[in-house]
Amino acid sequence: MNSLDLPNLFDVRRLIEQSMPRPRGRWFLAAAIGAGVFLVFTMIAATQKPEFAGALRLFGVIVFLGFFIAFVVATYSTAQAIRAEHDRIVRIEELVMLRAWPQAAGELWLALSQPMYSHASRVQGLLYLGSVLSRYHRFADAIRVHDYVLEHVELEGPLGVSVRVARAMAMLRDDRLFDADRAIAELRRMTAGESAGVTLVELYRDVKTGHPGEAVELFRSKQSLLGPQLGHRAADAYVLAAKAFAMIGDESASRACYEKATFLAPPAELARRYPEVVDLTEKFAPAPAPPEAA
Repeated sequence: MNSLDLPNLFDVRRLIEQSMPRPRGRWFLAAAIGAGVFLVFTMIAATQKPEFAGALRLFGVIVFLGFFIAFVVATYSTAQAIRAEHDRIVRIEELVMLRAWPQAAGELWLALSQPMYSHASRVQGLLYLGSVLSRYHRFADAIRVHDYVLEHVELEGPLGVSVRVARAMAMLRDDRLFDADRAIAELRRMTAGESAGVTLVELYRDVKTGHPGEAVELFRSKQSLLGPQLGHRAADAYVLAAKAFAMIGDESASRACYEKATFLAPPAELARRYPEVVDLTEKFAPAPAPPEAA
């Protein structure tokens, strides 16, 4: 799937700007001041015109009640909109996990093409946007989204590492090798070399730049981290290791790694993520599917 499949409406700069939350309480403050001023003038007029005092007080009460009802309706509508926005972000997360990319793209456009209520929901939406853009091979735009989030949001811990790993991977796919190398060095300082995500990026960098020996050494030293930290995405590391072993002529190790990779992910999906491993799909058979439960 190429970038042309993504809707032209995905103007990343515009989505970033349009999704910025806007102050929404100014009208209420102005209305409250106006209602207060009106009530004061009503009371003054009632003291100066005793014959109209009852009517003026009644009118003032009606205005106050109208303002109160408008406030309740506006508060309820805002709460409903915030809930709907949160539900949409949850739906987008599910679509991304299910790899329903066109549907996720459509929901993201609906969410980000207007001012959002919650800063947290907006950040989540932007992170999912980065994932969708990478899936459609729009790596420069994905990098732009990641850079924006890292510049404007303080992300610590595993989430900060995950965003930086995704950015470094997009840089490698976009052939921005110098920038990717700097990003990897930053990740090493952050994680002290104990992150399987960083290991995955380094493996891809070494395979892509023609250093299979370094990739093999890295894979062997960090293999114990892959399954516990990456889960089914350990397939990525195994298929890159398979490519590295193939590059140094170790066919048996390459076949073993490829079998482990294809047990965790479909060969076509791995080849889509890493074009460098396409030749392995022609060279080796994938892992046999597990038998169905009786």
